[in-house]
Amino acid sequence: MARTNTRQKREFREQMKALWRAENRPCARDGQPIDWDAPANTRDAFELGHILPVKTHPHLELDPNNVQPEHHRCNRHAGASTSTAASTGITSEVW
Repeated sequence: MARTNTRQKREFREQMKALWRAENRPCARDGQPIDWDAPANTRDAFELGHILPVKTHPHLELDPNNVQPEHHRCNRHAGASTSTAASTGITSEVW
């Protein structure tokens, strides 16, 4: 499946950012506050994180259930790995 265009991604990102900003949601990866006013590409700035990577799940790129608020640093550190956030339902042990 082809990746979405830039305008669609930008609008989706801004919608999710506004929602999470209103709730003052913390970073899904480290639980620390996000600096909602920080310039893009700075350590504590907001970035739209994907729970299942777009690289392997392009059809979920604009799925609200597959995104989470993250710091720029956390998102870049994670790369294309799957999030380990508690909200994803991924357990730490095999039961």
